[in-house]
Amino acid sequence: MQTKTKWVVISSITFLLSFILSPFLNQEDKMNQAIVPTIYTLSGIMFSIGMGIACTFNPSQIRNDQVFQRVKKNITNVRNTFLMYFMLSTVTFLASQILVRSYIPVVNFTLTFDPKILALLFSIVSLVYFIVNFLTIQKLVFDIAERAMNESK
Repeated sequence: MQTKTKWVVISSITFLLSFILSPFLNQEDKMNQAIVPTIYTLSGIMFSIGMGIACTFNPSQIRNDQVFQRVKKNITNVRNTFLMYFMLSTVTFLASQILVRSYIPVVNFTLTFDPKILALLFSIVSLVYFIVNFLTIQKLVFDIAERAMNESK
């Protein structure tokens, strides 16, 4: 699946999940009020680490031009996706600080939408994405270094 398609699918699922989970959030619980900023902060930290790894990635040891171009394209895609996820996480976090819970009447029932749940879910999705990808990039760096060492022997 292409990166943009994955991003749209994950975003849509996260958005729908926020409608499903919104009725279960207790507005009066102080823990629920602290959890969104805390998870967003963790997401921001992981974003910084991941972007640091992506931006300082040095492919100069790669001698094969095709491999170099493929790695360059993949690192650029990861960087751009990091930015998209963090932007979305930030926008939903800011919206959760401004907007309040909404009740949307639909035919025979009422949908509950809480922007805090949406922000929490996007921050968690971003957090997982950042962790998985910076571990993958770090493994790639080690694999390239190992291969370069073996070729220089």
